[in-house]
Amino acid sequence: MRPLYLMILLVASSTASSNYHWTQTRIVEPTETHYLGNPVSHYAVSLERVQILSCKTEDAQFDQDQCDELERGGFKFEVKRDLNGDNEIDRAVVAIATVSTGEKLGVLLIFNSMTERNPYVLTSSFSRFSALRETEGGLIWGDCIACDSSYPIVWNESSGEYEIVIPPPLG
Repeated sequence: MRPLYLMILLVASSTASSNYHWTQTRIVEPTETHYLGNPVSHYAVSLERVQILSCKTEDAQFDQDQCDELERGGFKFEVKRDLNGDNEIDRAVVAIATVSTGEKLGVLLIFNSMTERNPYVLTSSFSRFSALRETEGGLIWGDCIACDSSYPIVWNESSGEYEIVIPPPLG
């Protein structure tokens, strides 16, 4: 079985040529204290408020032009596919959250086998916006849609966890 990869994009200069300039300035305020009937602290103790990013709900945070632009680029806020090689469909959703210190973070929740209990919770410095893009080997998660720097996140079968693979510094 080959490893599946989930990539996190790094923030790049706002001078990058992109039609996605609005993704670098868009601010989403987390307002929800519950998700799927559970307090957000159920998913990660430090979470206080969360805003699941979406184009499809009645309270979508993005206008139709922005959603169409993301879709044309292959980006989504939710992906359903086998992410850990267990032949079961997992569901990944992105959110912006505030934590107990008041800091805003990007959050990726990965629910195994379509269950809504005890997801894997990955956090990032993506405090305004983030989206997912499917690749042959997994996903890309980023807040700078035009950037190409990334860190893989791999499923470690022996530990049963997702791990960030940080490349060694250049030079």
